Amino acid sequence: PGAVRCCATDGGGGAPTLPLSQTKPELPPWETGHDARVPPRSADEAPPDLDTVCAEAAAAVRGGLLRGRRGMRIDVGVPSLDPGSRMYEPAHLARVCLELAKDGLAPLDGRVLLLLPGFTTSGAASSLLADDALGWPAELRDRVEISALGLSRPPEDPDALPAAVIVAGLSSAADSDDPSLRNGRAWLRAAPRCAVLCVNPENFLVEPVDS
Repeated sequence: PGAVRCCATDGGGGAPTLPLSQTKPELPPWETGHDARVPPRSADEAPPDLDTVCAEAAAAVRGGLLRGRRGMRIDVGVPSLDPGSRMYEPAHLARVCLELAKDGLAPLDGRVLLLLPGFTTSGAASSLLADDALGWPAELRDRVEISALGLSRPPEDPDALPAAVIVAGLSSAADSDDPSLRNGRAWLRAAPRCAVLCVNPENFLVEPVDS
């Protein structure tokens, strides 16, 4: 398949349609999809560069939002974007999430919260956003808030929710005292009250269950 796969629930939290071929029957709604998938590449095509990955992921998310989707999972099959890979590059995942906030979430007004796996990745995102050479629009800097997953839980007041949240690299915690998994699952439950993008989670952690 192509490098980017976008799956979604519908805007009202109802039963989703068009299950992906990779989906197992017992998996929850976050594992099912709609027609915002990126067309597959042939086996002899070179892996896409980061710019292409960002553009494809943003287009898939933008299309999902315009169809009323408010809970989307984005799987990007590139090792440098997988926190569990030895080839992981924190700045690459940070860049993809910033591009999603800029282009993928363009149909939405309001604050966007980026929740990234650990201080290294969240720090990389902050550095990228502050880099004038990258030409980020001023309005993006004004609307984006960056944090590590372990530091942020959803507010109790629904009116205090951001317009959208990007939960990236959600994985099982190596340390039992690390609240990242618990916080990430709590944010997944915020859809459809706000738009929630779950980027490159471990496969078995996407169900928004109580914890």
